[in-house]
Amino acid sequence: MGKFTARDDAVLDRMIEGHMIRIVEAVLPDMQPAAIILRGSFGRGEGSVAVSGGQYHFFSDYEIDVATYSSGYRTLFKRLSRQLTAELNVETSLRWVRPDFLEKDRIGPFVTGAAPHNISLYESRHGSRVLFGDDFISKSAEVDPAKILKRDGITLMLNRMAESMMNMDARGGAVNKNRDSNYWFNKTILACGEALLLSWGQYHYSYAERGRRFAALADGNLSFLEDGGRQLTELFKRATQYKLIPDPALYPEPAAELWQSSIPLIDQVFGHLGKELLGIRPWNYETYPEVYLERRMEHKEKKNLTEDAFEKLLDIYRSVRARHFPPGLFAALSLDEYVYASLPLVFHSLGTDDCAQVLQAARESMKPLGKLEDPKPETRLERDYLRQAITWYWKVYCYG
Repeated sequence: MGKFTARDDAVLDRMIEGHMIRIVEAVLPDMQPAAIILRGSFGRGEGSVAVSGGQYHFFSDYEIDVATYSSGYRTLFKRLSRQLTAELNVETSLRWVRPDFLEKDRIGPFVTGAAPHNISLYESRHGSRVLFGDDFISKSAEVDPAKILKRDGITLMLNRMAESMMNMDARGGAVNKNRDSNYWFNKTILACGEALLLSWGQYHYSYAERGRRFAALADGNLSFLEDGGRQLTELFKRATQYKLIPDPALYPEPAAELWQSSIPLIDQVFGHLGKELLGIRPWNYETYPEVYLERRMEHKEKKNLTEDAFEKLLDIYRSVRARHFPPGLFAALSLDEYVYASLPLVFHSLGTDDCAQVLQAARESMKPLGKLEDPKPETRLERDYLRQAITWYWKVYCYG
């Protein structure tokens, strides 16, 4: 195993080490941060890099946190992200974080309490490495993964559904030719297992360790699946192998065929989590949006006014940035909740042609997000139109 990937490849290690030095060199002339941090897959030593014809193909991104108390460097970080992506030929993103982000939760400059125990906080603490400056990561308190809210697994699955639909053409093929056509399928299958591990209290920041834990716990915990979990266990094993060392041979099936055979399985996992974690019983996609929003309203009532006001300000900021002002901009819930209420219906419809009622329910639940065109005359056209619409809303109101 290498320093940054699961490959035992000294040449690749030296290449990535050189990239990290270059990233630090690019930041320092314009500022003096408290620290520069590598997080994500490469930060935990599990970056996805394929080898073909003697060439390296990077599937994972370089996720860089730049720690400083000043928020005035965002324009610089956007420019450097574009510059370094082009220069290194690896997708590179620089993100601003405060040096106290592992301890304090903030709304603007105001501390609102301790940092929430979520997946991002846990993986930043235990799956990152400092490239420059103060190693406040290892000095901070450990984050107990058992304290992560189990419903965060549902949000993880919803985000993977959105990403896969956004990178999928009408036939289930990939639109991003820089990555293997099964890249987003792989991430969605991983999200199924990760959400279940989270619900079992066994989540871990390492992909390899998650693979081992899932294999050990699958027997006896997947009885809710029609086949007792055999398909998911096999797919999660394959997905873990592919994540650690990408190899197209792991997926000999066409991407569209994989989606068609696996969306019903993903539906079963999502429905199980909806019942167990959100109390949505009986489970039904046509009634899911209404019940989901009821649950989120119950959660909203527990928030303080400051949090509520901040969420609305964030909706307004995102709407102004996108030049899109939806009917639900000043509704009780934030707009991301309306996206998450509609999104799984559209994803579900991709796995079946018997989905006219589900698509109608999806269209109805999307009304707070904006005016839609009239329904398309054919199911496949309506499905693809709603797929494009919901993923656009997701990118505006949920992404980043």
